[in-house]
Amino acid sequence: MKEIHFIKSDLKPMKNEKYGFEWGTPSYDNHGFFTLNESETEILIAGKTHGEWAKEFSLPLHIIYAPIMLQNVRNFKRVFKNEYPNGKIRFAGKVNSHPSVFKMMAGEGIGADVASINEMHSALQGGMDPFNMDVNGNAKSNKLIDEAVSKNMFFIADSFEEMEIINERAPHQNKKARIAIRVAGFNMNNVTDANIFTAGVWSKFGEDIRNIPKIMQ
Repeated sequence: MKEIHFIKSDLKPMKNEKYGFEWGTPSYDNHGFFTLNESETEILIAGKTHGEWAKEFSLPLHIIYAPIMLQNVRNFKRVFKNEYPNGKIRFAGKVNSHPSVFKMMAGEGIGADVASINEMHSALQGGMDPFNMDVNGNAKSNKLIDEAVSKNMFFIADSFEEMEIINERAPHQNKKARIAIRVAGFNMNNVTDANIFTAGVWSKFGEDIRNIPKIMQ
């Protein structure tokens, strides 16, 4: 089979020699999502032609290629096993909240990070264990909090005030909430680009680290 070049790029993927996978911008598809038919005249998308997909499901169509997603998860699992054995892997529901995707993630033994009622319900519909679900986000509704408490999900509070709200609502269900607090206010200049800071000196997310000593008193 001929090598198929879809992305013209001078950037070469960086190789992680220790764990045996690459990251970066590949110059061609090497995951099997795009292939050629036997006569090498037509591109196949996950084994079917564009026309076959359109006839079966109509357009527009969003195709999720499971082998790539599963390989990414297994790469993370391999790194965590060796470098962060006490760490937990969570699939971000905001990436794709279809129940079938959550089902794949649950099958790999990882949890989910959800930030809305819809994401939560999709994860549960996909078979995700509530105990392995983290409830995140800076705009949690009381309905989201109450349902998450009832199912013993883990909360990532976005502020001390939110932590207090969760702790106030949990006893109504004779529950004690599992909570961590998100912290921001760090100097991120040598970490990532200022345009995408989520834990920098100023951030709409998280409690300022300068407030943590007082909160812990």
